[in-house]
Amino acid sequence: MIRLEGTVSSFSFNGQPLALKTVAWKDFDINRCPSSCKVEMPDRSIMALSRWVSPKRTRSYPFARIYDTYSHNGKIVTVIPIMKDEGADGDNDRVNFISLSWMNFTNVYILLAWYDEAQPKQNDRGKQLITSQRFNNQYVKETLQKIGAFKQDAHHWNDLHFREDFVPIYDRAVQAYQRIQEVKAVQLHSQTDQYSFLDRVRDPNHSHLLNLTRFKEVTLAKSLSAAHRETSVDHEKEQLQPDTQKALIEVTNNLGGKYALTADEVLFVGEERVIIQESKNTTREWLPSSYDIKDGL
Repeated sequence: MIRLEGTVSSFSFNGQPLALKTVAWKDFDINRCPSSCKVEMPDRSIMALSRWVSPKRTRSYPFARIYDTYSHNGKIVTVIPIMKDEGADGDNDRVNFISLSWMNFTNVYILLAWYDEAQPKQNDRGKQLITSQRFNNQYVKETLQKIGAFKQDAHHWNDLHFREDFVPIYDRAVQAYQRIQEVKAVQLHSQTDQYSFLDRVRDPNHSHLLNLTRFKEVTLAKSLSAAHRETSVDHEKEQLQPDTQKALIEVTNNLGGKYALTADEVLFVGEERVIIQESKNTTREWLPSSYDIKDGL
């Protein structure tokens, strides 16, 4: 495995122009609107919006949806579930520091939200899960209006939003899952474990606030571990070029962000040039899906 380290001090992009559907404010429901769209606010301003279906980036292609909003010349917002419990036999994911860093650097406003509705589901192996999870729409609308009125850039909003709102939103998420467990009679992950994580990232002097340094230390360690694991995985259907190696890429930026990325193929050309290639595979079509391609970009 190759390990690459670098620092990025500036970043610019135009995005690929895309005709996104515009949703009127009176009709807006975060659970029913397109996963990438534009929202006409009460003051007639337009914001571009994308929606994550999980706080874990590697399973749900959220960057592909954000990519579709990049060409908008106004505020760009992305709605991220602060956590997603898919049942005691399923995944239990939480938003992490890398996602915060990435949105800060690309000037995308984060709106943390929580799920307060879900339906039970039993898979073919008899495992109890929940599905069809729905955000609390009223909170999302209220926070969109706060973002619309916010006069500083996304970096300032995101850091303030995480510091001041993370703890109460996380608590609402845990309580909502407790209600779902009781009403739907399905076992979810332990409340004790959920609050154990929260205790590790709280500000020790102000329990209602998130300590960003603690949050970085706790979640970045897991992200680095996951990236290390990915570099050792060989996907059977990916046809990689000879004489290339997988790489772990650690990037920092001038805003204090840090990212742990992986690349399928790294090729050194001379002493000053490195080619980093992302490989995708498909089993049913001639080319990978557009989501796959946009996620790679």
